[in-house]
Amino acid sequence: MHIHTRNWSMLLLATCLLSGACSKPPTRSASGLREVRLRLDWTPWAPHAAFYAAEDQGFFREEGLKVHMYVPPDPETTTKLVATGQDEFGISYMTDTILAREQGFKVVSLAALIDHPLNCIMTLKASGIDAPARLKGKTIGSTGVPSDLAFLDGVLSRSGVSKGSYRLVNLGFNLAPALKSHKVDAILGAYWPWEGINMEQEGYEINVIKLQDYGVPDYYELIIVCRQDLIDKEPALLRSFLKAAVKGQAFVREHPDRAVEILHRASPELKVNFLAASLRKMLPLMEFRGGQFRQEEKKWSEMISFMRVSGLIKTRPPANTAFTNEFLP
Repeated sequence: MHIHTRNWSMLLLATCLLSGACSKPPTRSASGLREVRLRLDWTPWAPHAAFYAAEDQGFFREEGLKVHMYVPPDPETTTKLVATGQDEFGISYMTDTILAREQGFKVVSLAALIDHPLNCIMTLKASGIDAPARLKGKTIGSTGVPSDLAFLDGVLSRSGVSKGSYRLVNLGFNLAPALKSHKVDAILGAYWPWEGINMEQEGYEINVIKLQDYGVPDYYELIIVCRQDLIDKEPALLRSFLKAAVKGQAFVREHPDRAVEILHRASPELKVNFLAASLRKMLPLMEFRGGQFRQEEKKWSEMISFMRVSGLIKTRPPANTAFTNEFLP
């Protein structure tokens, strides 16, 4: 589901960091609203409903904000480019934020959008592969992303499937087509409410093997990140942005059909029945214990430990510096 390319231009980013060249002074629209940019992770769909509802219903405007939402060519650079000031806010992943922080990029998670993983191992029901142990001797297609490969290794080793007893194929973005055409027996890196719903609506019956059921920490799939500099200098901006987003999410919960209409305007290429089904299945994952979008240190700590044991990071950064709940209403 998510685009993963890992072709970061580290030299450019480092130059931006050192020179401040990427950082822009605050701008105002003709109507006097503070203009900010929100870098999405993907085509607007269910996880983004709160932001589009906040725009549609005027919640951002009420907070004095004009929010420019856009889909970047490479979501994998989001943490770096937010850290260097190109965008005020970005929707990213826990693993990317932890990696960026280890590399010295001062990026912090302000809120979590989805309470549990959407990423999964997916198979066709007809294959009979409904558990990781049944992947022995099979061909698995993946995105090739290091964190996805670490998840797979953790799941399979826990289920007694050793490296070398299965075949791994790097499919990039073409996960679902390879599964539908039987080029692979399973895929990893697909989102069950994206590829899964699309495939079901096309008439394919699927099995979803959830990573968190087989040893991967139960993590936040999508988070809202900003740079440390904004936390230090513009706390009011962060409070205003999140207040409007939380209002937007309340609107989505109370008016899901209207939220689907708003999303379809943003993504006319997506089918209404897909947007409706994905929002219906994902709304329960957007309801958090202790308040909307609130993060728990336990989840961050467990993911950091997993990444350290998996060799994705060399150090163990403190979990409580990677996120904050301070600016949530």
